[in-house]
Amino acid sequence: MKGEHNRAIGDHTRAIKLDPNDASAYNGRAMTYFDWGKAAKGLSDANTAIQLKPDDANFYHSRGCIYEAFDRKDDAIADFRKALELDPSMEDSKTRLKHHGVTP
Repeated sequence: MKGEHNRAIGDHTRAIKLDPNDASAYNGRAMTYFDWGKAAKGLSDANTAIQLKPDDANFYHSRGCIYEAFDRKDDAIADFRKALELDPSMEDSKTRLKHHGVTP
């Protein structure tokens, strides 16, 4: 599993070097860190993805997941709400809000 995460991080890093404005590569690296249990390393990448493409609901959802890992409930809720504002069909964001006792 560690090798898979290392390869994925390397792939995303190479994509970022080729195109420093590739918001999806930053988000992918952020979520790979998150999945690997290293959410702290992913937060900066999640923020960069949102800065580069602030109209992508998936990026807010991803950062909301990372905020949950830090027990930053209010920040997570705000990001899940923003994701739903941008894309009302984001079922994962709806589910996460319900988990926090918030009506989507």
